[in-house]
Amino acid sequence: MEIHAHVPKVGKTPVHWLLEGLFIVLSVRLAFGVGQYRESRADHELAARVLKGLQAEVEHNLAILEPLQAIHRKWSDVLAKADTSKSNHTGLDVFFGTRPALPADAKSPFPFLRRSAWAAALSGGALRLIDYDVAAALSEIYTTQDSFG
Repeated sequence: MEIHAHVPKVGKTPVHWLLEGLFIVLSVRLAFGVGQYRESRADHELAARVLKGLQAEVEHNLAILEPLQAIHRKWSDVLAKADTSKSNHTGLDVFFGTRPALPADAKSPFPFLRRSAWAAALSGGALRLIDYDVAAALSEIYTTQDSFG
């Protein structure tokens, strides 16, 4: 003997389809919202790391350059006063002959400056995450650094 239970036809009514469609749309929007929030946090953390690295690099470069500032000022003054009109010395002879003594901890009057944090920020596209004015100022610092180094 067969017993047939009456099972209602679920999913055939328009209200059911509308409700299911609404749940799908809401769940997709929620997933996109969560993904956007995660990406925003990751971008914010990356921007903070980039700025911290750039600040450390600029401070390191300044620490290298500051002790040499007085020497270069003195050197510039001596070069400005040098009489080269009657000399048989070349420009390089005068340039290096007038160089003042370096401090004990200085290895060269023209030190190598770091730029790895800047290169990483450029190649990784992280500059888009920081303020435009900050990025422009940093670009000016590194462009000037490149022209002298």
